[in-house]
Amino acid sequence: MGRDIAGYHGHRPCAAVAAGAVAIIDARLGSLIGRLGALAADHADLPMAARTYGQFATPTSFGALIASWGRPVLRHRARIAAADVAVVSLGGAAGTLSAMEGQGPAVRAGLAARLGLSDPGVSWHTERDGQGALMDALVGLLVSLGKMGEDLILLTQSGVDEVVLAGAGGSSTMPQKQNPVGPSVLVALARYSVAVGGAFQGAGLHRQQRDGAAWFTEWMVLPQIVIAAARALALAEDLARGLRPDAAAMARNMLSGGGLIAAESYSFALARQMPRPAAQAKVKALCAEVVQSGVPLADLMARDFPGLQADLGLGEAPAEARAFADEAHG
Repeated sequence: MGRDIAGYHGHRPCAAVAAGAVAIIDARLGSLIGRLGALAADHADLPMAARTYGQFATPTSFGALIASWGRPVLRHRARIAAADVAVVSLGGAAGTLSAMEGQGPAVRAGLAARLGLSDPGVSWHTERDGQGALMDALVGLLVSLGKMGEDLILLTQSGVDEVVLAGAGGSSTMPQKQNPVGPSVLVALARYSVAVGGAFQGAGLHRQQRDGAAWFTEWMVLPQIVIAAARALALAEDLARGLRPDAAAMARNMLSGGGLIAAESYSFALARQMPRPAAQAKVKALCAEVVQSGVPLADLMARDFPGLQADLGLGEAPAEARAFADEAHG
């Protein structure tokens, strides 16, 4: 692989190989985006508890969560497509084409046409921004897929149980377990890509007119990240096809803990009757009473403020889920 990109040597430049790999990745991106779009549309109105800092925040929808996985994937697809790696490299030892006695540009153009690559019109031995852009996009994609994996690990956690995964891994000694192995692989691939991505960017410090150490680093790292991205995309699509939200568990969790997930909504509703700081203080005190007494927040609010209604709507979550679904299928 190293000889292919070095100048006059080799038969099939790395650019052609990279272009073929990018085509495979793009096809897998399209399949994953389509599946996530279908899930977002199907579950746009399915309520679930949103969590911040690992704790209940306000209601959202499962479709909106799916959309939050899918929108970055759409953007990464555009970034990968924009990374121009299908470029011929022919420059000779120092990039001057001096050994070709004036015929270098014509030879380079003919080689590009023969290989189905573009001709940059110059030697780009030391100009690594194209490969860097591809690497950045692939690492970003893997990190976004890792976020999907992290969410699925938490949603399948014992006591949460809001999502069921097809083909989850069993334990050799604990028959009650269904381990989220697939999501864990997505997380591991994301962490791996972040670790080695720095080595690739360091190779951008390409010394003088040709730097073997920098090239060797690229050759070690980029193929592995391409393989990791391709595998992660296939795995993410398998997970998306096999996951099933548990609406009953989502509803049960939203009502758990005395219905404290409605606290913000009650605070805004009460702020229509008194200054907002006072409303927030009153609701906060009632939340503390819920924790101590076990009486649901709705009952305490009805006791102290009869007729007050909290808006537990999903806000823009369903609309955002449908908007992503439309973009995914557009």
